[in-house]
Amino acid sequence: MSAAVTITLNDEASPRLAALKDLLPSRRLMAAIGVAAEGVFRRHFRMREAEPNNMGWPKQHIWARIMRATQLNRERLTETSATITIASPILAGKMHDLHLEPKGTNHITGRPLRFLAIPLTAEAYGISPKNRNDLRFTVDPDEGPGLMRAEATQIKTVRRAGEKVLVAGKSVGGELLYRLVRHANIAEDLRALPKTETVVEAAAKVVDREVAKTHTRK
Repeated sequence: MSAAVTITLNDEASPRLAALKDLLPSRRLMAAIGVAAEGVFRRHFRMREAEPNNMGWPKQHIWARIMRATQLNRERLTETSATITIASPILAGKMHDLHLEPKGTNHITGRPLRFLAIPLTAEAYGISPKNRNDLRFTVDPDEGPGLMRAEATQIKTVRRAGEKVLVAGKSVGGELLYRLVRHANIAEDLRALPKTETVVEAAAKVVDREVAKTHTRK
């Protein structure tokens, strides 16, 4: 799945673009516009990557991955359009309101999943519960159904009277790591893509540069 943005050259798009159609090969012009637009998108995603996580948790570097997936699609380059392809299902999801419900089956019981697991701590963020073996179900008085780290007692070895013996150490666990919900709604990220005006401005600069080159040759 990919998100793609297409910039189209036509007579109605811009007087400057229309005036330029007869002055130089349109395919070359659209390639130059595409390169400029690719730079706009990459800089925007780099800026988003530099922003801290909303919860203050360790970052998953989602925007860096989106930036690396951004490129001018030269196979779709024509005399009238340039396409920037961003091959990222994550970005495609951020461009719309999402309603999430459990899908698939429980990897242990084989039964249909009934809940989504929402991380509540930095430790749980980015890690699926199915990849852990230290969780147990609980009902928290504030958060409702959830998954907590199973309580356990650490065992350590000590030397007594010249012999090694096992003794009970401190208890660990008991922290609520995930809230379990039937469904979740995620709002569209209105800053997922750069502003249209920014892309248009970059394209206009390319046009102005090409017009100046054409006049210089004359």
